[in-house]
Amino acid sequence: MPSGRHGCGNHVVGAGEIFCAEREGFGGIGGFVAGGNVGGWRHDACVASTTRIDRKRLARILGGQLDVITREQALAAGVTESALRYRLRLGGPWQSLLPAVYFTRTGEPSQAQREMGAMLYAGQGSIVTGLAALPVHRIRSPRAEVIDVLVSVACQRQNVAYVRLHRTVRMPSQSRPFGPIRYALAARAVGDAVRGMSD
Repeated sequence: MPSGRHGCGNHVVGAGEIFCAEREGFGGIGGFVAGGNVGGWRHDACVASTTRIDRKRLARILGGQLDVITREQALAAGVTESALRYRLRLGGPWQSLLPAVYFTRTGEPSQAQREMGAMLYAGQGSIVTGLAALPVHRIRSPRAEVIDVLVSVACQRQNVAYVRLHRTVRMPSQSRPFGPIRYALAARAVGDAVRGMSD
């Protein structure tokens, strides 16, 4: 079957599967339709879709990560490759924030959402430091355009976009959590901020 729309006019065909544009692209949580006639979707044809998204799991992830999600998390929640492409299309409900990290709203992400994205990009155990961490400690500072993140020396990621990684053989044993984001303690954050301004 060629790529395009078919039947009810709301299904997109491609990549060997069919999924509903109404179901996959608009409304609800991060582009998911809430409400409808059958199981929360708008018509029976959508129920026949091969896409089976775990909406509760997805909602938990987005609710706990300020509407930011990794590609791996999205796929694990049942968002298929084609559904992911559909959400990330030009003008779609999701947008790429960093490589394999997505912001699931339209418009500009907040500073906290940028920091969440930076931490997810950097990987497990990463800690936001430098200028971005100072406001959490009530230290006045300019807005951090570049977000510094502490990572293990074994981290294979590279600096990208607004994220600057700092590899260390000794990750801090403590951090200051604020919501879902981990920040370096004040002394470390100030030291990294000073070093960052002199680089």
